Amino acid sequence: MRGLLVGDSPGCERVYPQSEGGLGLGFLVPAELAKKPLAELPRLELHCQEPAMPQPFFALVLALTLGASPAAVPPAAEQLDEEGFRNLLDRLARAWHEGDSALAAGCFTEDAVYVEPPRKQLYVGRESLFRFFGGAAGRPGEMSMTWRNVVFDPRQQLGMGEFSFAYGSQVHGVAVIRVESGLIDQWREYWYESELPWKEFVEPGVP
Repeated sequence: MRGLLVGDSPGCERVYPQSEGGLGLGFLVPAELAKKPLAELPRLELHCQEPAMPQPFFALVLALTLGASPAAVPPAAEQLDEEGFRNLLDRLARAWHEGDSALAAGCFTEDAVYVEPPRKQLYVGRESLFRFFGGAAGRPGEMSMTWRNVVFDPRQQLGMGEFSFAYGSQVHGVAVIRVESGLIDQWREYWYESELPWKEFVEPGVP
């Protein structure tokens, strides 16, 4: 099927190859070539200019013209919901408990920033975190991470969680966490060392 559209280049005709699903998306060829079978059309130097269109729309049109599924267009970066955020934190806690430095570091982006203000601890990048978490050998002794209250805003990909962490001594604290593409990109923690159980720590005087 062939035809002309308003706005097409002068002296060019729009050709519509048919896909298996019956959808044809046109492209421009010089008018003198428009009557030739599609297989005989030159592949280069057609000198017909398509009207300008936004880049994302052009990518979709190109994919459909080539007979590809719309899924072939690169998807948007992964966005976590509340359940996904909690699963990410649980995976990190499990990795620390098992002494799996690679799994723990894999919860962070390649250029993640991990900080305890004001620069008491500062680690930049997944490789730096891998070494901090114990490297290939893992840390000696057992770590324990327990999340208490966790909240997450999917629109901002920003959350926080209160936690109890034990490694030699015990601390209770909170981490403010920004997520990017499904992984932790920024981690900011505040904590206080205490041997009190969590409930007594947050609710003094309550039995």
